[in-house]
Amino acid sequence: MKETYKKNDKIPFGGSVVYNELKEDFDSVIVVERKQQLPYDGSLDDDETTPVSFGDFFVIITPRIFMTEEEANSLVAFVRRGNDLMIAAADLDSYFLELIGVQIINVPAFLERMPGTMADTKVSLSIQKSAETVAFGYFYYPLLNYFKKFPETRTQILGLNERGEPDFISVSIGAGHLYLHASPRVFSDYFLLTGNNIQYAKRAFSLMGSAHTTVHWDEYFKKLRNKQNKAPEKSFSSLDAIMQRPLLKWALLLGGAALFFFVFSNVKRRQQAIPRKVPVANDSVDFAETMGRLYFLNKDNKNIASKMIGYFREHVRTRFFIHLSDPLSVKEDTVRLAQKSGKPVEQITELLNCIQGVEASAEITDEELLMLNLQIEKFYKKK
Repeated sequence: MKETYKKNDKIPFGGSVVYNELKEDFDSVIVVERKQQLPYDGSLDDDETTPVSFGDFFVIITPRIFMTEEEANSLVAFVRRGNDLMIAAADLDSYFLELIGVQIINVPAFLERMPGTMADTKVSLSIQKSAETVAFGYFYYPLLNYFKKFPETRTQILGLNERGEPDFISVSIGAGHLYLHASPRVFSDYFLLTGNNIQYAKRAFSLMGSAHTTVHWDEYFKKLRNKQNKAPEKSFSSLDAIMQRPLLKWALLLGGAALFFFVFSNVKRRQQAIPRKVPVANDSVDFAETMGRLYFLNKDNKNIASKMIGYFREHVRTRFFIHLSDPLSVKEDTVRLAQKSGKPVEQITELLNCIQGVEASAEITDEELLMLNLQIEKFYKKK
């Protein structure tokens, strides 16, 4: 699901619930949407002798945050002067982490979102000045991110993931505090609206103190999380990160152009040649032509009659599934053939008698051959 954490996004991973919670808990909430609205002066250095200004609280909740070195230094200076900064992000700027001496371990998205990994998962908060912890859970991908390294003498662990590893810490810097959370999803609408999880946000903000006079809600870094400020080389793998690097950008564009050309050049359907269909041979015509040639060349009436009778027998066998006896049994064959063909018994009897006479004769006259042909043609004709 898309994770935005924006104040007006009423989606599972929007930030409308936590934003409204801040408005209830604090008197003044200022939305930071442009660089000019950031709650620090970019020209500030890290000189601890600079007068401290107490009271401001800057809240940043985003899937990932990248910044320029100038912005990173200014954020640290903002905290050092007596203000508080909270950053809830699974992927933090590498320069900023080096600056504060913190190392975060996050589960890569492709591993986290493998099929079957969704489960009931939980995080817990440590109650101030006690060993008691309170757990809050929901059903989604496990909350396993945690902080592996931090300045122990200046760090307080405020929360743990389900494995008991620190995912919410407070680092003292100068006169202020930097609050880091490795799982921004715990501030999403989905998490906070599950069961009584809204108490997680209330208690988390109470752990961060209630003496703030002004709260600054970030919408500025949310916009930049996918636009290169100065993103670390290994912590970002989205399309925007590729477009921010000239060589990768041109490689992607050339690859896309090549793919488009390939698809466009092959868009015309390639059709195989349809083989020429050989017309079905007309056996009747071939048979008639064969008989004609035999008669014309040899005038062998007996041979012609035998072929005509053989063709007739084959026709009866394939058409009516009747094997005529050899020699013919006129009485039995007449009944079977008349029933199957629907021809009159008299016609079948006359035909079979003619065939029987021809088969019994050694020689056939022209008249007998003509009579046989007429009888067979009469049988072939439909009613």
